[in-house]
Amino acid sequence: SSIALSDQVTIDSGKTIILDMNGETLSIGFSDSSKNLIVNNGPLTITGDGSFDATEATSYKGFINNYGTLTVENGTFQIADKAMTVHLRNQDGGKAVINGGTFSNSVYPAVDVNGETLITGGIFTNTSCSRCDSQNWGYTVRSGVDNDPDAKLTITPSSEGSVVVTGTQGALSATAGTMEVNGGSYKT
Repeated sequence: SSIALSDQVTIDSGKTIILDMNGETLSIGFSDSSKNLIVNNGPLTITGDGSFDATEATSYKGFINNYGTLTVENGTFQIADKAMTVHLRNQDGGKAVINGGTFSNSVYPAVDVNGETLITGGIFTNTSCSRCDSQNWGYTVRSGVDNDPDAKLTITPSSEGSVVVTGTQGALSATAGTMEVNGGSYKT
């Protein structure tokens, strides 16, 4: 079954939340380009192999805007074709660990890194390119997006084949901060 949220959910810094999707779907039931599905300020763990669905949303900012401590164990993040948004944006001061999941985007990056981010598993895809649309394109995983010197992306796969990043423009990009890649599969 599916639950459509009618407004952005903000998790306070004092709250510890485990979002067990239990195979269900959480969808965006609003249209507002200034709002995310979830703004996280506290410890948040996403598990239960569910889906985050924005295929019907005409306008929103993204699935997760993280300022706190975020752990993504698994799940599928899907948006409408040509939607100009990022699935997961880890802000300066935020800490994110992605242990798995499927993140596919057709325009902007699937993951934007400004804070400390560790990827140990997951499938990340982006099908956009600057030659296809000179105004709207992105790398699949982008670090230091706001020229933030504190951006730190580390990719250390938990096992062979656990991190797969595919992009048309490019798989990875770092404009500021540090990026350390210790394995994985990267294709363009």
